[in-house]
Amino acid sequence: MKKISFFVACATALIAGLTSCSQDRDPVYQVPTKFVLNEPVMQDEYIALEASDEATIELVASQADYGYAAIANYAAQVSFTEDFAKYEEVAAVAPGTTARFSISQFDLSIAICSLMGLTPEDEATAILDYQPLYVRAVSRLEGIESSEIVSNVVKFNHIKATFAVASPKSIYLVGNVSAWSVEASDALQIYENWQLWDEVVGGKNTAVYKGTFNLGNTTDGGTKTFRFYSQLGKWDVGSIGSQSDDAEIVMPGFTNGSLSLVSGKGSYAFPDLADGEYEIIVDMSKKGNWTLTITPVN
Repeated sequence: MKKISFFVACATALIAGLTSCSQDRDPVYQVPTKFVLNEPVMQDEYIALEASDEATIELVASQADYGYAAIANYAAQVSFTEDFAKYEEVAAVAPGTTARFSISQFDLSIAICSLMGLTPEDEATAILDYQPLYVRAVSRLEGIESSEIVSNVVKFNHIKATFAVASPKSIYLVGNVSAWSVEASDALQIYENWQLWDEVVGGKNTAVYKGTFNLGNTTDGGTKTFRFYSQLGKWDVGSIGSQSDDAEIVMPGFTNGSLSLVSGKGSYAFPDLADGEYEIIVDMSKKGNWTLTITPVN
C-alpha cells in the first residue's frame, strides 16, 4: 500500500507540474512598444509603379512585441515628409497577417496622387516624376485598440507613381419604373435621372451605390419591376439582378428591407410596394455577397 501511495503522490505532483507549466505558457497580451521595419532592399532603385493590382512591393518587419506570437493585420503608411505631418495608408495585400507583407503598386499610386492633391481633372496636366517617399508600417490586432503600433520610418529614394485618381461611378435602375431602353441610342439621356452613385474614399471607389427615386406609376401599368445595369448599350452586358436567368422573382408583402443580388438578368417584382420616394442602395463591395436595400424616405 505504501508503494501505491508513493506512485499516486508522484503522479499527482507530475500532473500539477504540467498544469503549472501549461498555465505559464498561456498567451498574455501586452501593449506593444517595439516594431521594426527593415530598410527596403530596393531603397535606391528607380521604381516606376505599375497600374496593376498584381504588381506589388514587399515590406519586411519584425513582429510587434505583443507578448506572444499574435496574428496581426499590417498596412503601410506613406508620406512626402519624414515627420508624417500628412500621410496616406495602404492596406496590405490580403490577408497581410505576417510581418513580411506586400502592398499593391496601384494602391500606392493612389496614395501618392492623393498626397499630391490630384483630382480626375488633373489627368492631362499632372506631372509625375521620381521622388523620395517615406514609409512606415502599422500593426494592429483585431478588436484591440491599444494594439496599434507604428514602426520606424524608412525611405524609398526614387518612386514614380502612375496617375491613379478615382472618380465616382454609377449604375442604372432599369425596369418599368424607369424604362426598358438599355439598347436605345439615347439611353444615357433616358437614364440620366435613374443613376445610383458610389463614393470615393481614400482614393478608391466604395462600390456602394446610392440613389433616391420616386417609384410611382409604371410604364406598362403593371407591378413595379426592375434590376440594374453597370453599363448601357446591350441587354446581355452588365446586368445585375435577382438571379442569372432572365425571369423575375416576385416579392409579395415586401415594402422595405434587403435582398440579394447577382450578376444576371433576373428582376425583382414588388406587388405591394406603395407609390412614393425610396432610397435604394446596391452594395457591391463584397465579392459574392451583393445586396439591394430599399427604404421609404418618409
